[in-house]
Amino acid sequence: MIPERLITNPSVLKAREAVKKGVHWINYHLFRRLGLHYYGFGMPRNAITSWKNLEQYIQKKGENNRSYKLLGAVNENYEIGYPDKVIGHSSPAASVEPSQINAFVALIQIPDASIYYRDFMLVSNDGILLGPFSHWPAMPIQLHSCRSKINYRITQHYSGKSLLIRGSLYYHFLFEGIATLLLALKSGYKLDDFDQVILWQYKPGFHDSILQYFGVPASKIVALNHINDHVRCETLVSANFFDNKGPWLRENLLNFLKVPIPPLPTGIGKRIFISRNNAGVRNLLNEEGVMAVLRSYGFVCICNEDYSWLEQVAIMTQVDWVMGVHGSNLSNIVFMKPGTSLIELRYYKHDNYNKDLYYQIAKAQQVIYYLMYAQKGEEHMNLNGRYIDHANADIEIDTIILEHLLAELFVNKSSN
Repeated sequence: MIPERLITNPSVLKAREAVKKGVHWINYHLFRRLGLHYYGFGMPRNAITSWKNLEQYIQKKGENNRSYKLLGAVNENYEIGYPDKVIGHSSPAASVEPSQINAFVALIQIPDASIYYRDFMLVSNDGILLGPFSHWPAMPIQLHSCRSKINYRITQHYSGKSLLIRGSLYYHFLFEGIATLLLALKSGYKLDDFDQVILWQYKPGFHDSILQYFGVPASKIVALNHINDHVRCETLVSANFFDNKGPWLRENLLNFLKVPIPPLPTGIGKRIFISRNNAGVRNLLNEEGVMAVLRSYGFVCICNEDYSWLEQVAIMTQVDWVMGVHGSNLSNIVFMKPGTSLIELRYYKHDNYNKDLYYQIAKAQQVIYYLMYAQKGEEHMNLNGRYIDHANADIEIDTIILEHLLAELFVNKSSN
């Protein structure tokens, strides 16, 4: 079969576009009006795209059914200032700027709800797509990608109470998935209240190995992994689609751990470099040369994959300096203590929407933040082969400039 991204024949593309338009018409003008969404056909009949409208919807529903609830809100506002130091220069689109962050999250409990793997859609039993609890929260229904599929067969019914959390890549799992679990526990739910924990994009052996530290047994986890999965829950609890980088997350991650944090693993001091040697993108091309400089200043090179998750937490709660290339390998900086320091290495053309992710996390945790731009890199095409993906370039750091930076930061080279 020819991969979709390689189909370039104009006739084929035109035919596919015509089919898509036909499906959209059937979904929007026929199935939607007939209410067939409840049986797995067509698209939701409407969408709620604002938090205010969602509150009104839940309040009205709750007047007749106490199973509808909004609870456990967290509202954090904090200012993200300039980086403490920027080394090198970037393209205009790759620079970072101060911002005001509003991180708002709340839990929802609704009866007889549907979850669709595709586009991570949460839909009520009367066919309303709950935008704030789904991907593309502000997209009106007539533009939503759910129009492009006719049959969303119900693949599973879950009785009792279900907690829905996001899995996927580590960053999203930590800042969105585990955060949902923590908010549920903070709101008065107990793990025994949930008959199952539904994990979107579940990776056995990875997500469950972390959830165990919060008391979630692997036997309670069920996967939402197939693109055509559409599950119906008797009662569903989930959090709005959010990205909480503030102090609330760090505090509760540590508070709800069921085991004590161990001491630093043997051989690790107070300064570490986190390698991406096991990653497929954003590798440091001259890592050996960089480490030759860093070792003289007391840095040790580690790979997160060599340590259990609890050991990774132990490292990040006890080190003073962290350096690493932009990526999920830096997600654990959320555990760093205020007043410690991060040096992030990033390609000078990295203009992706997530360019300031770890900058914001660091500043929100009051971690001193240094940004060093790599002026050299090997760029790659994106997955569809349509454009150069600056965000995933492999980079090379100028070791002379790095030496000057470290000499400025550290008076006594190897002291910890």
